[in-house]
Formats: sequence, C-alpha cells, structure tokens
Amino acid sequence: MGNIGLKSGFGVIQSLSRKSRSYYLGVLSAGVFLIFLVRTAWLCDDAYISFRTVDNLVSGYGLTWNVAERVQSFSNPLWVLLLSVIYFFTLEIYFTSLALSIAVSLACIYILSQKIVRNWSLALPAVGLPVFSNAFLDYSTSGLENALGHLLIVIFCLIYLSKEKISHRVFWMSFVAALGAVNRMDSILLYLPCLILAVAWNGSSGRLNAVRSVLLGFIPFYAWELFALLYYGFPFPNTAYAKLFTGIGQRKLIEQGFYYLADTRGPTLLRRW
Repeated sequence: MGNIGLKSGFGVIQSLSRKSRSYYLGVLSAGVFLIFLVRTAWLCDDAYISFRTVDNLVSGYGLTWNVAERVQSFSNPLWVLLLSVIYFFTLEIYFTSLALSIAVSLACIYILSQKIVRNWSLALPAVGLPVFSNAFLDYSTSGLENALGHLLIVIFCLIYLSKEKISHRVFWMSFVAALGAVNRMDSILLYLPCLILAVAWNGSSGRLNAVRSVLLGFIPFYAWELFALLYYGFPFPNTAYAKLFTGIGQRKLIEQGFYYLADTRGPTLLRRW
C-alpha cells in the first residue's frame, strides 16, 4: 500500500506541466525550509553591534556606535542599510530582524529550488542540504548579514547560469558581486572565480569590454568605499583592523579553521528537533 501511494504521488507530479512542477516544488521547498528556520530562529549577541548602529541612524545620529565618534564598528553595511529601512517603520528590532532574515532566506530557497534547480526530483534534495547544515540554517537568522549574503550568491548563480550571452551577463554578475562585497567585504572571494571565468570566456576581442563591464558593475562598492573614507577616514571596518593584526601565527589560524569546520558538521534530524 505504501509503495502504491508513493507511486501515485510521483504519478501526480509527473502529470503536471514542467512549469507547474517547478512552481509547486518551489513553494513546497520554501515551506519545508520555513519550518526548520522558524524552529531554530535566534539572534546572536554580535548582531546588536549592527542593531545599535541601525538605531542611531534612524534616530538621526548617523552610522555610528557612539554618537560622538565616527567609527565603523560593523562589517555588514548593506545589511545595516536594509535593516534600517524596515526599522524606520517598525521601531522594533528583535522581531523586525527575524522577520527580515526569514523573508530573505525564503526568497533565497525559492529561487534556488525553482529557478536554478529545474529538475523537480532534485529540488527537495537541494533544499535538504541547507536544512542539514548547521552553519547555513543557524545563520539564516541570527541577526547578521548571512541571509542577505546567501540570497546575493543565489542571484549571482542565476545570472551566471542564464542563457544570455556571457558579455551581457558580466555587468550584472559584477553588480551583484559588488553588493555582496558591500554586504560583507571578504565574501568577494566567493564571486571572483566565476567573474574571472566570465571575462576569460569572452575571447581576446571581447575581454576589454568585459573588464570594463566588471569595473562598471562594481560602482556600488566604489560608492561605499568613498563614503567610508570621507565619513570614517578608513576604507575598512574597525573590526578588520582588530582581527587581522592579532599576533597569532598563520599556522595556528589555519589549524583553528579546521577545528571550526569540524564543529559545523551537519546535525541529524533528531538533533534539529
């Protein structure tokens, strides 16, 4: 009976048109992810650095931690600006941050399952991987910029995998990468390999135009860096200067990175619940 029911379910799915399958599986995947996301939603203490800056900005004191000091204490400008827009209307940070993170994360999963993974049989596994990832699921809320970073990466991949000419894609790929860098500067390392390939695929005659498109697409990043230099006096957030010059050896940092990777292995379903 179980096998008959399973076969019937697959039969119903197969009978739907390709467009309908994509739509319903996109909704279903987002729904499955939402269940896990809501059950694990939280805010970390580090997020309140951004929250205080958001409150100061909306209160008219500028992008500051202390009202009288122009110091970029946060490392996620795009997330801070986006959260400030919503906070301007709600004037409540706890649920505002959680709701915004959940909405952005759902958009990410929906695009992944409906637009990128077009094979319906792979849609649920594609969503299952994030669900079973400690790092991805936990930091899809947390109050930090990760949810927005995930969405930007998915949009970048969508543009990269589209059927448009590569010369047309380079600008928009660069634009999204620039937004990713404004959201979290070190995330640019995730975009660079594909950008380099996109430029290389244009051939010798088109590479110059591709490079120009890349430079033009990074306007959002240039704009933020110019603002940071004029407003704070430094191009990078204060946290970068504090973390990069710790006096800890490179070998020790790499070793600690492997410990961190080992501690973020995916949990079992029972641990999630």
